Amino acid sequence: MATGDKLPVVGLSVKVSDALFEMTSKGYGATIIVDDRGDLAGIFTDGDLRRLIARKGVECLSEAVSGVMIATPLVIAPDRLAVEAVRIMEQREISAIIVVEGKRPVGILHLHELLKAGVA
Repeated sequence: MATGDKLPVVGLSVKVSDALFEMTSKGYGATIIVDDRGDLAGIFTDGDLRRLIARKGVECLSEAVSGVMIATPLVIAPDRLAVEAVRIMEQREISAIIVVEGKRPVGILHLHELLKAGVA
C-alpha cells in the first residue's frame, strides 16, 4: 500500500496533465483527488485518461481534473482485511482502491501488488 509521500494525490484545481504526471511518477495508474481540506473528492485513473483522450483528443490535458474525475470512487477502511480489498476490486473490475480514514485518503492499494503478495 502506498502511503505518505508515495501516495498519488493532487488537488481539485490541477490540470489533467498534472494528474497524469502524478499517477505516472507514483506508479499506481491512478491519482487521488482531494479538496482544500485534504478530504477525498475523487479519483482519476489511466483508464479514464485513455477514454478521455479517445473522446476529446490531447487537448483534454489542459482541462481541470475536477471536471473529468470519478467523484464517487470505491474506498476501503484501513482496518479491513486485504482479502476484502481484493474481492471488491475483482467484483467491480477495478485495479486500485483508496484507503480512507473518515474522509481522508491515507493509502491506495493496487490489485497486482496484493496478488503478488499472495493475497487472494
